[in-house]
Amino acid sequence: MPVKIASTGSYRNATIDLLRASAVVLMLIFHFIYDLNFFSLANIDIPSGAGWRELRAVIVSLFLITMGASLKLAYPKELDRRSFLVRMFTLASSALLVSLASYIFIKEHWIFFGIIHFILLASLLAISFRHSAKISLSIAITLLGIDQLNIFPSRWPFDYIGNWLPIKTNDFVAIFPWLAFPFLGIWLAHKEVIINDPCRFFRLPKLINWISRHSLIIYLLHQPIFLSLCFGYKQYLTY
Repeated sequence: MPVKIASTGSYRNATIDLLRASAVVLMLIFHFIYDLNFFSLANIDIPSGAGWRELRAVIVSLFLITMGASLKLAYPKELDRRSFLVRMFTLASSALLVSLASYIFIKEHWIFFGIIHFILLASLLAISFRHSAKISLSIAITLLGIDQLNIFPSRWPFDYIGNWLPIKTNDFVAIFPWLAFPFLGIWLAHKEVIINDPCRFFRLPKLINWISRHSLIIYLLHQPIFLSLCFGYKQYLTY
């Protein structure tokens, strides 16, 4: 999900825009199929069926890698503290909105640490390393190694307060291994594949830029829209 950075100044990195827009489109497809299944309008084994977990991993990876790369691109020199604080406040407000809305409507599976919560935390942890490609890569490899060793529970550190949290939540992004991916994004942002922005040589549709710019708004609004449409159609079928 979504962070609205892909540029420095007036120039936007088309490669980052394309990657983030791809993540958004895949997310929309995934969630729409999930909602159809939830309302028994389709019979698809999602998210446990073959390929669906892998698709979710691709979506989350793209969001987090572009998030990390964007930290480097948006603040190439000194950190604009005001801009960064505004961005963190926006993410924090959005995360709180998601938690409150999910608690009201699906209390037994409410979202306490979903993708927006994760991006907020990851941004705060990674921002100081945006100029350090080698250190960021070392951090990413270390985090991936810790995940492989299974040192921490999958819901760490939330397992310490598990009695106050739902057993199953509708969206959860684990610290391990996912915290590695923003740091991988920072590392990639120092590489020619991002710096040279190969996609700028192609005439990408303006819609890609629009989707990337508004990824956070799309994330916040798409599920209420999908759920309303599915609910309305379900009622129409049973009328």
